[in-house]
Amino acid sequence: MTGMLAGTQLTNEQSQYLESISSCSNSLISSINEILLNFAVGDSPGLKEMELRDKLVNADKSYPAGTQNIQNLTDEFSKQYPLRILVGEDNQMNQQLVLMILKRLGYEADISVNGKEVLEVISEKTYDLIFMDVQMPEMDGLEATRMIRLCLSVQPVIVAMTANAMLGDREECLRAGMDDYISKPLNFEELVRVLEKWAMHIKEKV
Repeated sequence: MTGMLAGTQLTNEQSQYLESISSCSNSLISSINEILLNFAVGDSPGLKEMELRDKLVNADKSYPAGTQNIQNLTDEFSKQYPLRILVGEDNQMNQQLVLMILKRLGYEADISVNGKEVLEVISEKTYDLIFMDVQMPEMDGLEATRMIRLCLSVQPVIVAMTANAMLGDREECLRAGMDDYISKPLNFEELVRVLEKWAMHIKEKV
């Protein structure tokens, strides 16, 4: 997991803290979400090392015993909800964060950095679900989605990823042909919900 973050602005110590998430329990979901909040938007990590260390060390103390373990969820999740996933995202930090979460759930996702690249990739490989950033260079996620809906015979589920949380933005995504919507900074539990929802939908269609 640490290797996935090579070349980013994370320090070695921050990478070690993120690595420790892999052995933590479900009580660390709130800590993961705070990491996403600090890293997913903006050009610099902006997260104090001591602050993150305290959250990781103390998170278990604030939750009741017996909560479901993230490790158990991860080991079974991608087997229970198999999906071929493509992520359309131009921001390198956001790319790494999405990949980190998906890898944590057992998925090996592919990355495209703009809408044109998304179209090129899906012409050669079939995906069940595409997480599509709305604002990408060269071709944005909305236009890429419109092209996919016109061109592909086998249609993937397309989930918008955007920092715009207004109702009008959601409606614009749906009008473009997107199936669902997830706000940035990403929320671990919301991402899990979306994966489960659409994996079940795809399974029912087969």
